Parts: sequence; structure tokens; C-alpha cells
Amino acid sequence: DPRLSLVAGLACLRLERRSEALGLADAGLAAEDLPAELRSDLAWVRGASLMARYRELFAVDDWRGANIALETATQAGAWRAQAAAALAILQDLGPLGSPDRQTKFARLALQLQPEGQAAQALRGLLERRGLSP
Repeated sequence: DPRLSLVAGLACLRLERRSEALGLADAGLAAEDLPAELRSDLAWVRGASLMARYRELFAVDDWRGANIALETATQAGAWRAQAAAALAILQDLGPLGSPDRQTKFARLALQLQPEGQAAQALRGLLERRGLSP
């Protein structure tokens, strides 16, 4: 059941068991005819897992996979704002990052969640890059 994969994947993320979270997300995403919200939430687990793995191993394929999965996660679901913020941050982490994508997804994250610690961090990130939110 993809919903169980999501719950277990989120738990594995919290426990920093990234490989298990990634496997659960992939298993859930393999199901046919997923509702948009569930697909996006599973993409969040996938993207967050790959982003964390990229930060450890610096494999460009992990960066690319995180970039794609996090963008999918910004389209719907409960983790949309977190995915947009992570995607904006990801643009600074790898050699393939784009200031245009960073600005686009930082703005989306700020639109979805204008207050809080993540919003402050995104505003600071954009200011350091000379970009406006």
C-alpha cells in the first residue's frame, strides 16, 4: 500500500535511515494511479532522502534525483512548502544549481509558508546571493 510506504518512509527520514526511506518511497511511487497528493508526498520522501545522501557522498546522480523528486513534491501534498524550501537550498549544494530555480522555489516556499525559521533562512539565502524574494 503506497500510504503505508509514505508513513514508513517519513519515519525512516526522521530516524536518518535514508536508504530505507528511499526504498519505501520508490516502492510507493511504483504503484499505479496514485492521487496527486500521495505522489507528491512520496516524492518528498524520495527527494529528501536523495538530498541527504548527496550531502554525504556528493554523487551528482543523487543531486539530479533530488532535484527532480523535490520539484514533483512542490506540486501538491502536505510537504509542498518543505519541498520548495529544500529545492531552493539544493541549488546551492551542487554544481548544477540554478539561480533562477532557486529564486522560483524560494518564492514558492515563502508564499506557502511566509513565517517561521525556514522562511527566515530562505530570505537570508536569497539576500546573500543578491536575489530578491
